[in-house]
Amino acid sequence: MSFTVVESVADFNHLTANYPREVRDLHPLAPELPSAPELEDGSRALPLMAIQVRVLPNTGFCIGVIFHHAVVDGRAFYHFMKSWASICRTGGFLEEPKPLHSRVEVEDIYGLEKHFLEWWNWELKEGMGRKPNHQILNDNVQATITFKPNPNSKPKELGFSPI
Repeated sequence: MSFTVVESVADFNHLTANYPREVRDLHPLAPELPSAPELEDGSRALPLMAIQVRVLPNTGFCIGVIFHHAVVDGRAFYHFMKSWASICRTGGFLEEPKPLHSRVEVEDIYGLEKHFLEWWNWELKEGMGRKPNHQILNDNVQATITFKPNPNSKPKELGFSPI
């Protein structure tokens, strides 16, 4: 895992505003996965995650995270982040049961592992984890849309059921 702390001169108010912004302004907030170094036996060590904290002096900070989807999916990563936040908030105690991220319990009855490993090796050779071409970023904008509750309406609880 790669962990980087970067100081930035970006305008925090511009980055968090509720209007369209150029994607290239937001691009530096996302970390890059390091390249996969070759080991002594010729294999490669696949970088699984990179975290970047970008400090915007006197205004705030941004935590950017990138992870390899062959190792964890969005739901498992969400559980990881939620557990980490819970531990930080409570001083070391989880407020909810620990999520199970072990793949040992999954039986590969169709023999898919070899196909996933072939894909994984192809990804390593093609330089996965790279950021998109900056030329592409120049033609895109991103907007933040904030939904505010109606002050006259009663708050609603959102319920989620496990799958």
